[in-house]
Amino acid sequence: MAYSLDEQETHIWFDPTTKETIVETNYHPDIHYYLKRVNDGGATLLEQEVEDGRAISLRVKVNDQQYTFSRKLKKKRILSEEERERLREQLAKART
Repeated sequence: MAYSLDEQETHIWFDPTTKETIVETNYHPDIHYYLKRVNDGGATLLEQEVEDGRAISLRVKVNDQQYTFSRKLKKKRILSEEERERLREQLAKART
């Protein structure tokens, strides 16, 4: 049975002694993302739950030498209209 929206979640565990990062998820966008990482060699598939030919949960080990995770919140940059216009002009100039 597929997971309801209230049941969907993603957990990321980092073990500092082994330097391994394990991701367990049943959230569809994350499943899709991590299956791509498994296919390109960035992660190793440990467990996968399949229903009707579709993955509904998985557990992967991330290859730490290729990817990093930030465990700290980063404040989103809020730009004024003048800053946006200046950045648009810089980008247009760089593209020519």
